[in-house]
Amino acid sequence: MNPPPVGVAIVVNINFLEPYNDDGNPVGRLSDSLNMVFTGIAPFPGDLDNVSLDLHLWSDPNAVPLPNAYTLYENGPFQGVTHFVVCNDGPTDVTMLVASSLPEPMSLLLMGSGALGLASVLWRRFGR
Repeated sequence: MNPPPVGVAIVVNINFLEPYNDDGNPVGRLSDSLNMVFTGIAPFPGDLDNVSLDLHLWSDPNAVPLPNAYTLYENGPFQGVTHFVVCNDGPTDVTMLVASSLPEPMSLLLMGSGALGLASVLWRRFGR
């Protein structure tokens, strides 16, 4: 492990862009922004191999474009962001993956099926 020196912060920003709109045309609209701050800490004297990690995520409609950020297009499956951390002198023994959120119609389907399941349980328990 190669943590940053005690008190030194390494900042990694990533802006996530929507790749396509409903027509299939490229959009490039900001969808999410992620700010990661790795700070070297020493919880005990002489214990210098520790890192504090602060994560800040803004998602649409509250996403803000972050300065000096890497850009990723949301494509659904997990995408590795470890190389962004390592190339900024961050810890090398960390693995970080991010994934896009579910598409909106799928979210509604999941929420609706969950509500239907809850309603059937409540009906069986109290409705008879």
